[in-house]
Amino acid sequence: MKEITIVGGGLAGLALGIGLRNYNVPCVLYEKNKYPRHRVCGEFISGVSKDTLKRLGLLETLSDCCSVPRVKWFIKNRKIFEMDFDSKGMGISRHSLDRMLAELFVAKGGKIINKRYESDQNKEGLVSAVGKSLNNGGKWIGLSMHLKGTNIMDLEMHSGIHGYVGLSPVEDEKINLTGLFFKNPKVRGRGKNLLFEYLNSVGLTNLSHNLVHKEYVEGSFCAISGFKFGSFKKDNEFSVGDSSRLIPPFVGNGMSMAIESADIAAEKLERYSRGKLKWDQAIDHAKKELNHIFSKRMLVASALHPLLMSKFGLTAIDWTSRMKLLPVSSLYKWTR
Repeated sequence: MKEITIVGGGLAGLALGIGLRNYNVPCVLYEKNKYPRHRVCGEFISGVSKDTLKRLGLLETLSDCCSVPRVKWFIKNRKIFEMDFDSKGMGISRHSLDRMLAELFVAKGGKIINKRYESDQNKEGLVSAVGKSLNNGGKWIGLSMHLKGTNIMDLEMHSGIHGYVGLSPVEDEKINLTGLFFKNPKVRGRGKNLLFEYLNSVGLTNLSHNLVHKEYVEGSFCAISGFKFGSFKKDNEFSVGDSSRLIPPFVGNGMSMAIESADIAAEKLERYSRGKLKWDQAIDHAKKELNHIFSKRMLVASALHPLLMSKFGLTAIDWTSRMKLLPVSSLYKWTR
């Protein structure tokens, strides 16, 4: 069987590696950083079927995730809606999850090389799972950290002008606080204080006041910028996860898409490894199926996201909510 090389050891890369080892495909994974590590991520999984998790061998690993039964959405201080999930969401930190998946991958016979991949970028059998591309000059900044001492049990979304944040429970009685904002050079701060300053800058002052005195989990603050949302056309490259398409985080579907893309890719790569598909066929088949699965989600997210980041859009959403015209259930289904 032909060996598969995965570049990038985030959620998509690790899930793919585990899926390939379940098929007994020889697999090596390059990750320049050591585990565990914190990442800018909402750390919330929703909409992935049990069948997908079983095929990838992740069901047991995710069995101890925090159960997240419902979502609440606030604009400034007003609750726009509250909805139970069709199947409960799962909350787990990337600090824990990536470490557990790396250990599982190695236990199944995979090999992790902790250095940057610097060989032939165009060779057959090479899969890009490097995550967000950070040299695109994007206008966004993403900030993330963990807090203790709250009683938050659900997924909460809080929207302000030019930014929003999500809060959700993760393991060890912690919550994840992650925000996406337009970069603003007037907002200054270091570490966790930068996130609170951004909350204040977009009008989420009450939320900032409620959280600023909660216990901060040391070392959990992360920041990222220079990225863009959308699908990225890369000819003759086999890519999964954020390397292939990056969905706005408001829909709460990024981790789910990483897992689902790994599941689809694993089957195509197994056939290539056994000589049943040529490399260009494996790329083509995977791209077509991924586009079919994700195109509606990306379209809905790209249409909704500008509204969430503007005063006009939030006013319109608030009004439709007051008139009970906001199609919450449909939007949820269209992004799953």
